[in-house]
Amino acid sequence: ERILNSLGFNVVVVDTGYVKTLPADAILELSPEVGQKVKTGRTIYLTINAADTPVLTMPDVIDNCSYREAQAKLTAMGFLVGDPKYITGEKDWVYGVECNGKSLAAGDRVSIEDKIVLQIGSGQRDANDSVVVTDAVYVNMPERGDVNGGEVDNFVVVE
Repeated sequence: ERILNSLGFNVVVVDTGYVKTLPADAILELSPEVGQKVKTGRTIYLTINAADTPVLTMPDVIDNCSYREAQAKLTAMGFLVGDPKYITGEKDWVYGVECNGKSLAAGDRVSIEDKIVLQIGSGQRDANDSVVVTDAVYVNMPERGDVNGGEVDNFVVVE
């Protein structure tokens, strides 16, 4: 900025980007481009490297979509998605999101350099989720086979 101002140009920083391998405030782009002839007094527009690692806001994917949907959405947004962690539950359903061993919720902010792990259902049921099936007990009902010549249900044929 100092060099461009000393040459008679106005300087405006219009945007920031992030390149991990470059130092903070390094020029990523400028307009007009290098090598073009520009009159003194004109404005040079700069895009510089951000000083801090950018962060992204976690969308609502927990208990809201399948593994494929969540992975596609998060990857498209710029998240670094690691291998899933399988837990007891419905197959391929997203039950949680972790980053660095901590659970995340929708709205949490995550660095683009941090890997997130989706907790998805393995398709196995927990023993506590078991359903006990018993025969129904009929009160004030005739015994099976005693109604309408051996039929259990009382259907009427309509012609």
